[in-house]
Amino acid sequence: MESPIEFDACYDLESRQDIASFEAQPTGYEYDNFGKKGKYTPDFGATYTESDKEGRIEVKSDEEADSRKFKEVFIQKQAAADRLNTPLQLLKASDIRKEPLLSNLKLLYKYQTAEELNDHHYALLDLINAQGPLAIKDLPDISGIEKMYCYPVVYDLLARGALVTESPLESTPLNSQAVVRCSHEQIY
Repeated sequence: MESPIEFDACYDLESRQDIASFEAQPTGYEYDNFGKKGKYTPDFGATYTESDKEGRIEVKSDEEADSRKFKEVFIQKQAAADRLNTPLQLLKASDIRKEPLLSNLKLLYKYQTAEELNDHHYALLDLINAQGPLAIKDLPDISGIEKMYCYPVVYDLLARGALVTESPLESTPLNSQAVVRCSHEQIY
């Protein structure tokens, strides 16, 4: 069962460019628990984009991750993971729950679809490509697409990587004031 921190970690893992895919509760392994055989299942397994190399990720609260006991055992778990050629990385709650990034990622996830692009998607991409960066709040009037339809399409295009914000999502809340532009990625 996922903890709230693990649930929030999914937004982070989903958005990372260095991770091609991830899974919860991957196959576990054994490690040397100070002379005893310990069994361990990490919170996530990940496949990285650049090398197709696999790794493991453990998610902990800051308090737990900073405890001496956890650190001592985690070193043993990392050593065993290294021997299996699947490095183990620690993500602390403070790494995952950075604001406004986490709220921005949740918003994009909410509106991301797997559906094919529709006329609204193409109209907004063509408009922004032709006119350059525009504030989200200005798009309904300029495009003629009602706000209730326009905003979700903009967020979907941001989630797909077709649009990017002028200000980093790590430091600026994603709202109607945000300025968006076309990315260099072609999705159509």
